[in-house]
Amino acid sequence: MPNHKSDQKRKNTEYRMPIKQDNISRRTFIKELGIAGAGTLSLLGSNAIAQNIQNANADTKPNILLIMTDQQRWDAMSCSGNWVQTPNMDRIANEGVRFTNCVTTSPVCIPARLNLATGLYSHNTGVWNNSTHTMSPDTPTWMQAVRDAGYRTSVFGKTHFTPHSNGVDLRTREHLMHAYGLDDVNEIPGPRASRRVLSHMTAIWKEKGLWEAYRADLEERLNNKPHTIGPTILGLEYDADVYVGQQAKQYISNYSCEEPWCCWVSFGGPHEPWDAPEPYASMYNPNTMPPAVSRPPRGGRETGHLDNLMQQNRRSPNFEPGEIGRLRADYAGNVTMIDDQIGEILQIIQDRGELDNTVIVVCSDHGEMNGDYGLLYKSNFLNGSVRIPCLVRTPDTLNNSSLDRVCDSPVEWIDIGPTLVELAGGEINYQQFGKSLCPVLQDTNATHRDFAISQIEGETMLLNQEWKLALNSRAKPYLLFDVNNDPEETNNLAGRSEVKALETELRLQIFKHRSQTQVKMDVEPKSKKFVTLGQLKRNQLLQNFPNPFNPETWIPFQLANETDVTIRIHDTTGNLVKTLALGTMQAGPYTSQAQAAHWDGRNDNGERVSSGVYFYTIEARNFSATRKMLIRK
Repeated sequence: MPNHKSDQKRKNTEYRMPIKQDNISRRTFIKELGIAGAGTLSLLGSNAIAQNIQNANADTKPNILLIMTDQQRWDAMSCSGNWVQTPNMDRIANEGVRFTNCVTTSPVCIPARLNLATGLYSHNTGVWNNSTHTMSPDTPTWMQAVRDAGYRTSVFGKTHFTPHSNGVDLRTREHLMHAYGLDDVNEIPGPRASRRVLSHMTAIWKEKGLWEAYRADLEERLNNKPHTIGPTILGLEYDADVYVGQQAKQYISNYSCEEPWCCWVSFGGPHEPWDAPEPYASMYNPNTMPPAVSRPPRGGRETGHLDNLMQQNRRSPNFEPGEIGRLRADYAGNVTMIDDQIGEILQIIQDRGELDNTVIVVCSDHGEMNGDYGLLYKSNFLNGSVRIPCLVRTPDTLNNSSLDRVCDSPVEWIDIGPTLVELAGGEINYQQFGKSLCPVLQDTNATHRDFAISQIEGETMLLNQEWKLALNSRAKPYLLFDVNNDPEETNNLAGRSEVKALETELRLQIFKHRSQTQVKMDVEPKSKKFVTLGQLKRNQLLQNFPNPFNPETWIPFQLANETDVTIRIHDTTGNLVKTLALGTMQAGPYTSQAQAAHWDGRNDNGERVSSGVYFYTIEARNFSATRKMLIRK
């Protein structure tokens, strides 16, 4: 990790959890919690802090507030869907830019959050689902880059950079958070994991006699009917989203370090269970909620992971009449509760005199189907799951009255990290594939990306401003939607003869993107020894040798674990040329000519293939990677 000039100062001002307090009334809870704690940060009053800030140089770096929710769909804001009351998110959108076509690079928690931290895709990290994964402390991140730019960084809430397994105590993992680039840490598990994982928050629940009741309530829901709707037994006082909001609010209120602050507020909601506390649980009328998108017939298309989800009773239950409306009403209440917490944080920043000089980003790791297609949860490429809120507000956008506040260009969630680094005046000196949004904050009509990519379970989706295509794990198209004429995605065109040329074109774009976004490695020509970026322990696919070649070539790779390996070779139209089924391979390097996979330049029919560009893809359990090679005759 880089050395920091202010390391000693960081140690002297290390954040500590606030002193726990006795039960207080609901009426006074929100008001009192934010000022009731004590820690080693200075407890200088907010008025005095505001006066000091107002007397400081007006050209000081902006503070940074990253607000992240968990499982918030793109339309769960007043400004995007008009069925959830979110006045504070709307304010941020009105003072910044709202990106209407932002997609998560993976529609499930762990791979999405790893993508965000590193700027890498799942085909780089090898993490394609919610598998047990701990991010290496050597991994370069945008948080480190912001810290290196002179900021004191903090996180309040969920990161999921390490497993939330039974019996884990997140308080013992703060050293990892420091290594990732976060100075002050108050991490919580997600709603489900909170029944089995210790944190500062669940320790309070335990002390108050609430943890066992929470665990019993959640187990009852999960073991019988996971989408049971009913207020949490915690009440508003101890709800996890209120806890996160109030801890962040207190931290900012008491902040007095010399460095500008970068505060990441990571709410665990509106992730299910559907247990918003009162008064939010009763805030919305289920009968006024938007109807769910119906599931169309499958037809004769290829199948993929979405079809697997639709066969699972837990994810595709038989809903009772009116149940989807009740689910959505509870979900909306949770979103509004989070928005109220955001409003209190903004007010504290305003009271400190810092709001005009604060960068604010609002986003979510993925969405929630909430009955669309008859599905619950996420983990697919449909809009409710893959499209997310993305709001960016800066001092410049605040003062630009002529700026168009909406950008329709495709955007990926990994673009957030490079954006924050640029706004902090920092630099990213490691390989990653996020792209700063700063240029389109000045010209929202510009194209940020030609298309956005999302991945899960070995599958890849491409979204541009006209089409959405999804390839299954066999690289076959199984979803194709006309996004302008079919915004609800009820007319799947995949597999139809009239769109074959379009499927080929989009499929080739996916292959090229995969090839162009491979992690570069240091390779010694003789031994083919390579160093993994950030020392992430994962499988790797190397460049074939020789390249260009005629008539044969070798394809080197490395395996982190024993697994079955298959290499498929496609031409530039996406047609399968050759399959190399290598069978079960032991962990280790396969980098020499004697070890690497051999291709004799013939197709599956034994015919010599012609000169040109080809793509080769390795499939090893959940790992998949693609590179480009050239035959020259």
